[in-house]
Amino acid sequence: MAINVEKISFASGEFERVIRWRNDVDKIELLNSDGSTVSLEGSGSLWHLHEEVELTLIIEGEGSRLVGDRVDRFSAPYLVLVGPNLPHYWRFKGPSSGICIQVSLARLEHALPNLPSQEVHRVTKQSSKGLIFAGKARSRIEQIVLRIATAKGIARWGALLQLIGSLDEVKRAETKEISSKPFNIDHLAPGYRSVQKSILFILNHFQERISLEQVLSIAGMSKATFSRHFLRYTGKTFTRFIIDVRIDHAGHRLLSSRDPVSKIAYESGFNNLAHFNRMFLRDHGKAPSTFRDGSSSGRAK
Repeated sequence: MAINVEKISFASGEFERVIRWRNDVDKIELLNSDGSTVSLEGSGSLWHLHEEVELTLIIEGEGSRLVGDRVDRFSAPYLVLVGPNLPHYWRFKGPSSGICIQVSLARLEHALPNLPSQEVHRVTKQSSKGLIFAGKARSRIEQIVLRIATAKGIARWGALLQLIGSLDEVKRAETKEISSKPFNIDHLAPGYRSVQKSILFILNHFQERISLEQVLSIAGMSKATFSRHFLRYTGKTFTRFIIDVRIDHAGHRLLSSRDPVSKIAYESGFNNLAHFNRMFLRDHGKAPSTFRDGSSSGRAK
């Protein structure tokens, strides 16, 4: 598995790329500003990065996503802004659909030299760790994204400028940062490829027993080297990363089913209920049953 540093191509004179997928995130359509479409192979299911700012609207589907050093589950509707060179990855559980807008800041400033640069720089800074949008902000931006997907010519540019302005005006209370730290191209030092392989293995097998020896074999590293690189790229130890993925999965299962806590714990990869309860309490500040009951009460109001 090669390191995926995506090089995005733009049409002459354009600073944006608008893509859409239906069913499979790796089978995408490029939506040109003249109304035509081109089928392409996507990179959404690979841990990848690119220089462009990316806004992704998940219209249908659910699964797990990795942005920077944070893994979380998600379900549609879901709106995420990813900054330049911030690694990200989508793992859908079943069919999905969505729209993605990628903007080259350098081409934008060249095409529109009179555009207020402070707005662009603020949006870039806000996106450096990744942002999730909620509430009225998500609804407002979602409508602009849908309009961009069908707009042509100058109308698309106008909608894109409206999008930049709307992103700049979003209140902090309506967003949530994803990664604990920003990334840059220097994070592609030796070890990135091995960490990428190990993370994909964990995301695909976290419900099973995973040993450090298994992951070291996949990464092709010694324990000391792997631990150093894994912590550098994810901000977490190997053990903490696996626990966080499992706890996140369990939290979603608690909210989406009435299965016993013990069953959910074991299905999430824990083989000791007491350990699961301790880890869940540490991450959520409440016991699994209290977490479920509290959320149910909130939904009923």
